[in-house]
This record gives sequence, structure tokens and C-alpha cells, in this order.
Amino acid sequence: MKIQVNEELVRKLEKLALISLDDKERADFTGDLNKILEFFNKIDELNLDGVEPMFHHYWGKA
Repeated sequence: MKIQVNEELVRKLEKLALISLDDKERADFTGDLNKILEFFNKIDELNLDGVEPMFHHYWGKA
């Protein structure tokens, strides 16, 4: 599913996050969010048949 990041979506996210962005911040956020989603779309295109999932556990010890 392809998500369309536009001003309407960003304004909804602002309300959900209880933040207020100015026009430049909103434009920057829109661009950054589109880049992130493009990256995930590329991952979705990979053929991962036969690849076993990897699990990492962190138990709070360094």
C-alpha cells in the first residue's frame, strides 16, 4: 500500500502528536517522511523467499 504524504496527512500527524509546525518544518517533515517511506517501499520489493527471520534480544546488559 502506497501512502500519499501531503499537507493534510502532516496536519493530522501534528494533531495526533500534539505539536505545531511552521511552514518550513512542515515542508521538511513531508520530504523526510516521503524519503523514509520510499526506503521501505524498496525493501518491500526484495525477494526474501527462504530467508529466515533474525531476532535480537537485549536484556539490559552491556
